[in-house]
Amino acid sequence: MNSPKAVEEGNLTFKRVVNEGEKQTPVTASISKEDQETLAYFQSLRQAFTESELLQVLEILSTLSHGKENIEAVLDLLQGEQTDEEQSESSSQDSFKIEGSY
Repeated sequence: MNSPKAVEEGNLTFKRVVNEGEKQTPVTASISKEDQETLAYFQSLRQAFTESELLQVLEILSTLSHGKENIEAVLDLLQGEQTDEEQSESSSQDSFKIEGSY
C-alpha cells in the first residue's frame, strides 16, 4: 500500500515591504474632503435621531429622490407644521399669562 507523505504544518507570516519612495497614509487622507464632510454630517444625523428615526429619514430621502417634484411640497408641509407648533405653543403661553393675571 502506498501511504501519503505526512504534511508538516507550520506558521507563515507575510510582511509588506514599503519602498522608500512610497508613503503610508492614513485612511482619512485617501478620502476626499467632501466625503469626510459627508461622513461627519451622517454622524451628526446618527446622534440626532434614533436608529428607527434615521431609517425613516433615509426612506423619506429615498422616496424624494424618485419623486423630486414633491420636495417643495414636503418642505412646505414640514415648515407649516413647525409654524403651527410655534403658534400653538405661543397661544398656550398667552392663555397661561391671561389666566394668571386675574
